[in-house]
Amino acid sequence: MEEEVRVVKSVICDSVSGKSKLTYEFGVLDGKELQFRITKNSGGGMFCKDWVSMEAVLAVLVDPSVKEGIAATAFKSIFAGRSINSRPCEIHFQLAVRAHAIA
Repeated sequence: MEEEVRVVKSVICDSVSGKSKLTYEFGVLDGKELQFRITKNSGGGMFCKDWVSMEAVLAVLVDPSVKEGIAATAFKSIFAGRSINSRPCEIHFQLAVRAHAIA
């Protein structure tokens, strides 16, 4: 049985290009684990609607092996088992949202 994530916040922001709007959500799993997902792209670009652990994302962002300018490949462990063709697109969307959330 898949565990349910409770949505705690929904936000709309610009994409990296500024040509579309992204809608994303933060949620809580088991009342304690912060999750993240993109739910809509007004520009029609591809993305994954699956929840992603913010702990896993932050682990990548603070990894000392990740140098200037985070590349999509830095997040490959988070998206293991997904299509290689869609992974970079979804990661860039999510990076745009995360940057917006931190700002």
